[in-house]
Amino acid sequence: MSEHVKSRFKQWMPLVLISLCGLLPLVSAVVLFFGDFDYSPNSKHNGTLLSPAISLLDPPQPLNTQSDDQPNNRWRLVTITSSDSHSEANDAICVTPINGEKAFLKLDQVIQALGREAHRVHRSALCISKELTLKLPKDIKANTGIIDPLNNLIMVYSDQASQKDIYQDMKRLLKYSKLG
Repeated sequence: MSEHVKSRFKQWMPLVLISLCGLLPLVSAVVLFFGDFDYSPNSKHNGTLLSPAISLLDPPQPLNTQSDDQPNNRWRLVTITSSDSHSEANDAICVTPINGEKAFLKLDQVIQALGREAHRVHRSALCISKELTLKLPKDIKANTGIIDPLNNLIMVYSDQASQKDIYQDMKRLLKYSKLG
C-alpha cells in the first residue's frame, strides 16, 4: 500500500506545482492591493507630492507668448508667489508669464537639461490666493511647483530644492506621461 501512495503522489505532484505557480502571484497581488502597506520611505520623488492634487481654476499661460497657436496642455514649471504681492488676486488664482528674471534661471536650466522633451514643458509664475495657500503642506514653504497638463498642481519644492531634484522628477513625469 505504501508503494501505491507514493506512485499516486508522484502522479499529482506536477499538477499541484503548476497550480501553486498560478495561485502564488494572484494571492500576493491581493495581499499587496488590500494590505495596508506604506511605500513612502522608499519613494523616488524629490519634491512634496500633493495628494490629492490641487486643481487650478485658470490654466497657466506658457512663457513663450510669441506664438498664439500653442495649446495650454503642457507641463509647467512654476514659481509660486502669494497673493499678497498681487493686489488683484484676492480669491482667484492668477498665472502670469515671466520674462527672464534671474530668480527663474534655475527653471530655464532644468527645461534645457530635459533635451528633446523640453518642448513639452513651459515656465510660468503662479500667484496663489490665501485659500489655496491653506491647501499646501504647512511644513514646507513652497516656491517652485509642477503643474500637469490637466491644470493640477501636483508637486511643490522648498527653497532648498536643487535643480537636479526638479530635473529628476520632471524627467520621470515626462517619461511616463502621454499628455503634454
